[in-house]
Amino acid sequence: MILKNMLEEIKKHHPHVGKSEILKALNRFSEEFAEETECIESTFTVLTTAGVRYYGLSQSVSNEADHDIITVKRIDLDNEPIPKLIGWPDYIDTDA
Repeated sequence: MILKNMLEEIKKHHPHVGKSEILKALNRFSEEFAEETECIESTFTVLTTAGVRYYGLSQSVSNEADHDIITVKRIDLDNEPIPKLIGWPDYIDTDA
């Protein structure tokens, strides 16, 4: 269904609602759908620095993405996947 058809269908049921309000709602619902279904997948490259253990996701990819990160599915280092950490380590090297 193209946008024109969606607008006409919504107008049938909600004739009092303006076109711009309908478009804003459709865009919002589209974004919510994409987030909930995780249908948008992207890859990002983050340059690492020796001695730095943690990186903020929003700051590291803010220039590359026009959407928020919902789930991290995989991390590679030098083209090798890093095993997923399940639980917490007994010792965290950032503890003083």
